[in-house]
Amino acid sequence: MTTQSPHRAWTQVLDELERDLNLALAQLADPDTDSPMDALAWTPLNDMPPMPPSVEERAMTLLNNQREVAAMLSARMRETRAQAGYADQVDRATRDHARPLYVDTHA
Repeated sequence: MTTQSPHRAWTQVLDELERDLNLALAQLADPDTDSPMDALAWTPLNDMPPMPPSVEERAMTLLNNQREVAAMLSARMRETRAQAGYADQVDRATRDHARPLYVDTHA
């Protein structure tokens, strides 16, 4: 178990989760951002003390915000799949079926 106070330990964990959440929101707002998304590397902590009442409200707010962002990410993934499907349909409909597979540069 951690040697920090439960309040301090949970505050640090919530800070990290909020940073990840804000990064996900920033990437949703600007999909062309070059910021890497390291949130997937997070692993649950097994040695945390019980959550003190002093951080429960913050944790619940964060959980609700995470759920909202997860829904936004799911919607964005559906949109992306749909766009890829449309692009594939256009490619198949406009593809020249007689195009060469290679270019003979010696002819």
